[in-house]
Amino acid sequence: MSGCKLISIIRQTVGFPKPAYWAIENYKICNGNIAEVKDSNITGLPNGIKPVINNIVQEARQYGKATADYYGYRIVGKTQAYNNKVYIYVLYGIELQNILTN
Repeated sequence: MSGCKLISIIRQTVGFPKPAYWAIENYKICNGNIAEVKDSNITGLPNGIKPVINNIVQEARQYGKATADYYGYRIVGKTQAYNNKVYIYVLYGIELQNILTN
């Protein structure tokens, strides 16, 4: 990845009759050119990560933010003061895999 950067684009989509969801695209940019594009979705997350996410939600509500590692995944939780929602960011390495709200 020398000389390359990874940029994640996050789009919240709204569709009728389906509920809104997050669409995430990870772009690898090398020397000003897009070298690779990957779409991320929740189906690729391991089964055992759900309890870790629940713990992060509880800790973020209590302390304002929390992080945890799970077999190469990094889970980051942050609380928004104005709406009391917890936003969970799930990364694998440096690629954003999913965003959850609670």
